Amino acid sequence: MVAGLFRNAGYFMGDKLHEPRHSNPLGFFEDAAVNNINESILAPLIPAATRRDGIVYRADAPGPGQRWLARLPPDTEIKATSEQLDVISGLTNQQPFCFKDPRFAYTLHLWRPSGGDCRFICVFRNPSEVIESILTECRNVDYLRNFSISVAQAAEVWFYNYRSILQNHANAGEWFFIEYDQVFEPNVLERLAAFTGAELDRDFPTGTLKRSKPSYKIGPPIRKLYDALRQRAQRSLDTEF
Repeated sequence: MVAGLFRNAGYFMGDKLHEPRHSNPLGFFEDAAVNNINESILAPLIPAATRRDGIVYRADAPGPGQRWLARLPPDTEIKATSEQLDVISGLTNQQPFCFKDPRFAYTLHLWRPSGGDCRFICVFRNPSEVIESILTECRNVDYLRNFSISVAQAAEVWFYNYRSILQNHANAGEWFFIEYDQVFEPNVLERLAAFTGAELDRDFPTGTLKRSKPSYKIGPPIRKLYDALRQRAQRSLDTEF
């Protein structure tokens, strides 16, 4: 939804954006090339699922196309080959660009050297809603049907993604943190427009697509991280750009 605010602002978002589907009927605003290079970077860090004697081992290990569901501790060393860095450079050369990919939570440091003076937007939601959204997606989307995930593991996806962002990425550069529900507040969009210098498509966000309801209890570590994200969002609103 936040990426859709920039759809008519003149940014290169990719040559092949994923088609809309039920979970995102207005589009994902994610490019296959951006997803694929991040997938290839994360692939060596995630043991593959295997089948032996009719039993699937490591069914909870995300495979190709599924690594936005990775659960990597923030001290994981994530590297790229020279060929992968060349692909990244080729994509960031098409400026101005606006790229979205949840895998950036782990790979952003590999994009920054060729990204110029780009600014970063971190979007987050109530973790309980995200857990429900992940489980619903895994139940209903064909490319995830061979992937097994529990409630606790879906919570880990949320936790490790945002822990990595705060610990590894958000201490450098210009950042704007925004919570899902804030997108419907005109004053917040004013601040986001000032931060990016972009003409936002303010008619794009619609609350009718909010279908995940918070129904899962979250533990203290996740609650603490959620509070830290909300504090960063308040700092974004308080900062003059």
